[in-house]
Amino acid sequence: MTRAICKDPRWAAINPDGTPCAGAQLAVYEANSDNLVTLTNPDGGAVLPNPLTADGRGYFPLFEVVEGSSYKIKITAPGGAVISQINSLAV
Repeated sequence: MTRAICKDPRWAAINPDGTPCAGAQLAVYEANSDNLVTLTNPDGGAVLPNPLTADGRGYFPLFEVVEGSSYKIKITAPGGAVISQINSLAV
C-alpha cells in the first residue's frame, strides 16, 4: 500500500477577519462518509490523531493517507463551526 503526503494550503484554518484560527480541527474521512481514516506521520509512519489540531498560526501538520483513494476533509473552528469541507478529494 503506497502512502501519499498531504499538504494543501487550503487546509490552513483562517478566521473571517483573516487571522489564524489556532486550535481548529482538521478531520479526514473516507469520501462521502463519516468514517475517520488512519493518518500517519510522513517522517516515521507513526499514527497521528484524527482530527488534527491547528497550531498558533492556523496550520495543520503534514500527514499521509493511502494513495489512490478519495477522502472527505472537514475543518472546524474550536467551537465546532465548519470552516471548510471537501466531500471527495482524490489523492
